[in-house]
Amino acid sequence: MGPCVIMASPGMMQSGLSRELFELWCTDAKNGVIIAGYCVERTRAKTILSEPEEITTMVLVHGEQNEMSRLKAALQREY
Repeated sequence: MGPCVIMASPGMMQSGLSRELFELWCTDAKNGVIIAGYCVERTRAKTILSEPEEITTMVLVHGEQNEMSRLKAALQREY
């Protein structure tokens, strides 16, 4: 729809709206993120501040190991 700014918490981006929006929009190079607060080690926000080449998103969190592996492979092929 056009440019916009969204302020979302929690700031550590471990869960909630901030993480959901980041995961939804992070694949588009036109989008950016500003982390304006303190970030604790081993949080999503702290990882992003280190400017990694790749960020693992939350996809598979529980289930039978073989089925999760099959689903993971299908998702990787598709996306």
